Amino acid sequence: GEGVAWTFDAPNRRLIFTGETFENFLTKGNAYLWRRIQDVDDNKMTQRVGDGPTNTGSEEPFRELLHFEEESDLLYVAWLDPENPDSRYAFWDYRDGTSKLQIEVPLRVPSPVDEGLAQMVVALQGYTDLLEGDDHQVVAKLNGVPIGEVSWDGLAAAELVADFDQGLLRADGDNTLTLEGSEAGQLLVSVEIAYDRQPVADDDQLWLRDVAGGVQSVSGFTGSEIMVVESPTGDAVVRQDINVYASGDGWAVAFEAAPGSDYVIAETGSLHEPVIDASASAGLRSSENEADYLIIA
Repeated sequence: GEGVAWTFDAPNRRLIFTGETFENFLTKGNAYLWRRIQDVDDNKMTQRVGDGPTNTGSEEPFRELLHFEEESDLLYVAWLDPENPDSRYAFWDYRDGTSKLQIEVPLRVPSPVDEGLAQMVVALQGYTDLLEGDDHQVVAKLNGVPIGEVSWDGLAAAELVADFDQGLLRADGDNTLTLEGSEAGQLLVSVEIAYDRQPVADDDQLWLRDVAGGVQSVSGFTGSEIMVVESPTGDAVVRQDINVYASGDGWAVAFEAAPGSDYVIAETGSLHEPVIDASASAGLRSSENEADYLIIA
């Protein structure tokens, strides 16, 4: 029900907006409602014109938070809380002490700074209650190195919180989380990683969050048609006062950043094209509707 900021790309005759992905077990996709309303500029992005900075600035790292979660169609656990119809019943993966000794999942963590402190939060769920006291113990390993562990009891949820040296994160961004533990059964719900990230585009796009002030530089683009949007989910501004320049084998962009602001930066060739599904109004708000009741199943 909230408006989404947009801008009109006249040369390519297209509307551009920033899409935020929402996912859970019931999500098939993400939908946006488009309505053609003449002469209305609500949610239209403003343009900031002018000359870009004369220098290339610096590539200041920023704190990134990544959320990893998958829900298999086949991994159901219905007995955890049978009296609660809203309880969670689908999970990412599982382990036990007999048939499946560990959980191993890939984690894509792009452009980490090679030093500093990162944090991982692993959400878990016990699905057996075999012993008195804490029968669950899970140890987390990142790329083969133990980083933390957690113990708990019974059919309960738990969080494994681990602070670790960012030097454990691989420069190419491809990492592996391994979970090992006791003979009891555990389920994996999700993983979050907070880390310091270099401002380098991944697949020609980057969402900078809570940036430092001053001239900010972002590299790693394959083309020079780079778009910078300030405050993409608020009063969005298309920044045209930018400096695009060649950097190594690719391209980079520099711009004056406001402290604490967010920016979406993308090479225009990387923009996704949504599937358009035109549908006539169902007329549910019409005063001529005279149904006795409405069933939503």
